[in-house]
Amino acid sequence: MIENSYEILRNAIQISIYSLALSIILLYLTTLPRRSVFFSALTFMTLLLIVNIVPVYRGNSLVEIFRGGIGDVSIASGMFMLLYCAKLFGGSQQLQTPILAWWEKLVLLLIGFVLYLSTLGFINVDVYHFGYLSTRMIPFFCGATLISILLKRKLGYVWLIAIIGYYIGAQESNNIWDYLYDPILWLFMVSDGLVKISNFITNKKYTFIRQYLQR
Repeated sequence: MIENSYEILRNAIQISIYSLALSIILLYLTTLPRRSVFFSALTFMTLLLIVNIVPVYRGNSLVEIFRGGIGDVSIASGMFMLLYCAKLFGGSQQLQTPILAWWEKLVLLLIGFVLYLSTLGFINVDVYHFGYLSTRMIPFFCGATLISILLKRKLGYVWLIAIIGYYIGAQESNNIWDYLYDPILWLFMVSDGLVKISNFITNKKYTFIRQYLQR
């Protein structure tokens, strides 16, 4: 009975995360967040139903297709999705407020590089295996979470909920990394970094051209 309850909870969490992720991506492609909060909210609710109910391939919805292909994602990713939803529908001022500071994104990006380079065998140390050593890793992440919360950073609250999820068994995995990180989150950080670099290079290029033309 308890196992069935946990399985239902895990399934509900994963469906919620994928539903939010797919709906946010589709909504962002419509450019509605920049135009109308009301229509954005209405469209978002409609998309939540569509990605779960409408069969796309062999009777499977978008959520079922992506979950079947990618697997379970972390609690942290789900929390970031909720934060983005709050930012998306919080008005123009909220849209301009970043969820993570640049150094937080850099930390998450570097964690992903080390974690997945290790998993692929490019680093001799098995960093992912450390996630099973809860007596060593949990105090470290709890300390980092506490510092982040004291600094009033959203990342601290995201990790706090992920750690709580680890203790209650919100996912099937017994590895703390699976609650804090996943390939989707890492790819998002990589994409965000590439966009920032591209914008920086583009701005530098146009600044140089303007200065050259003004001579």
